[in-house]
Amino acid sequence: MTDTAIDTSSIESQPGITDIRLGQDYGSFQFLRLTELEQQLHSALDASPNSLLLDLSETTCFGGSFLSVLLRCYTRSNNNNCRFALCTIQKIPASVASVTRLSSIWQIFQSRREAIESLQRRFENDLAGVPLLNE
Repeated sequence: MTDTAIDTSSIESQPGITDIRLGQDYGSFQFLRLTELEQQLHSALDASPNSLLLDLSETTCFGGSFLSVLLRCYTRSNNNNCRFALCTIQKIPASVASVTRLSSIWQIFQSRREAIESLQRRFENDLAGVPLLNE
């Protein structure tokens, strides 16, 4: 991973989904990195994907400022009619999401594959005008 918040090689686009693998450390004192991350996530949202998937498989450390960035991106994605989901969250960050109850507002998938399959199904059903129940 380079010094940028998101290595551009870790951004993948699939039909309706922008899939971004985040880096390892987003501690609260990394202001420039967090600002850059937020700008990059907003740019991804400006491309109007149907879903934004953040893969946290490499993210082992983050602080409150990182959660604030995610909340602002979540709000922006909702304003853009874009689904916002996280996947492959490591144990400690998953505990933080649970304790803060953010796991109740964000879709969190155990695996990247599970997330992509679910989001692609939703995208295909959106195109066909078919609502999905309880997913």
